[in-house]
Amino acid sequence: MLQVFAKPNGLLHSRLGLIVAGKIERLAVNRNRVKRVLREVFRARQEDMAGLDLVMRLRCRASDRSPVQLADEARRLMIRLQQCRE
Repeated sequence: MLQVFAKPNGLLHSRLGLIVAGKIERLAVNRNRVKRVLREVFRARQEDMAGLDLVMRLRCRASDRSPVQLADEARRLMIRLQQCRE
């Protein structure tokens, strides 16, 4: 459902980019909900991701799933990313 790209940025803090295409989520309300959920997950784990630029891309409709499921997947991917970094 989500795809995460990461690249070192040479800074002491991390940055986030979000891609939620209108082709996948037609309604702006749904696109904005997805972005809010992903931003909150990023904010909670931002210190662990210091020095990285992250881009999260939604690959399929998220309106069928609850925000909790979306947040769980984002957390899982960020944990995997952190493990790969170590």
